[in-house]
Amino acid sequence: VSVNIQVQDVNDNRPVFEADPYKAFVMENMPSGTTVIQVTANDQDMGSDGQVTYSLEAESGNLRG
Repeated sequence: VSVNIQVQDVNDNRPVFEADPYKAFVMENMPSGTTVIQVTANDQDMGSDGQVTYSLEAESGNLRG
């Protein structure tokens, strides 16, 4: 399954991610709760405008956490 992440930025400096693209592989026998990938980004904005937050949303209903 492919997971696409769309980044939305409301101010002048957009987040810069450490990798582009990120790739991860999930084995079917991995225990539930296993960390698959860590995504890191930096933003040049100051204060709360520089805070980077993101989440995953299921379009098809197949994403489970």
